Amino acid sequence: LSVQMHNLTDFDNHVHPYTDIEVSYSWEVYDEDGRLQFVSQEPEPKIEFTQQGNYHILLIATTSTGCIDSLMKPDYIHSVLQPHVEFIAIPETAFLSDSGIYFLNFADTTILADENTVWYWDFGDGTIDSSSYSPTHHYDEWGDYEVVFYVSNGLGCNDRIAHLVSIEADLMFPNVITPNGDGLNDVFAIENLNTRINSDDPSQFRTNLLAIFNRWGKKVYEAENYDTYVKDGDITVGHKAFGGENCPDGTYYYTFYYKGKLQSVNVNGTLMILREAQKSK
Repeated sequence: LSVQMHNLTDFDNHVHPYTDIEVSYSWEVYDEDGRLQFVSQEPEPKIEFTQQGNYHILLIATTSTGCIDSLMKPDYIHSVLQPHVEFIAIPETAFLSDSGIYFLNFADTTILADENTVWYWDFGDGTIDSSSYSPTHHYDEWGDYEVVFYVSNGLGCNDRIAHLVSIEADLMFPNVITPNGDGLNDVFAIENLNTRINSDDPSQFRTNLLAIFNRWGKKVYEAENYDTYVKDGDITVGHKAFGGENCPDGTYYYTFYYKGKLQSVNVNGTLMILREAQKSK
């Protein structure tokens, strides 16, 4: 805490800046236990407080003729610790089946132990933790989560830090679609496909390429960064969704390449399009 002192000392029958008066000043700073912490003879010193606590300020003004006056202001400066927070996630990317992510906290334990301090973890999935210093958290769904650690000392000083963690799951592919318009299984939806691509990321994680061929090897569909997927049983139909358009019922073959953060996937499989079979049910 840096404090610039301003000297408001006045003299009878004289006009500021008192060029006709020779005066010396003494500034003294004491902590709450009465121990001297700082002395300066500057008219208006800047005082640096590096420890938390209450401080008393004493100013003594003395003229060259020996006239003296002093002023003590008890508990005039109140210095509190400014929280500075940081943490790392170990690992930053994990599989859904893993045991969880460990968050290693580098915040000052002295600040967190203060009874006026408020702090918490927000794991980005609706879970809040205000009791664990360096917690381990397990996510129930795959996805990208912004994890925030927040600290406030209760006196207006606060700090927060946020880091992104990613949870991935194995991809699963349908082998049948029934595009008859009933809203059930109408499109080729890849389970656990994370389509969030960071355009600023030079590694370009999450990019993919889907190609579908008929039984004679003719390509009937191709999409870069296919974005129709299944998460927790719910289908999200993106801008690119294969629903068998202009393709008769029958057997097709697909190739799919995906570059995940943990692993790359290159899959070849078969896909049945069965409109009439679904209708007959």
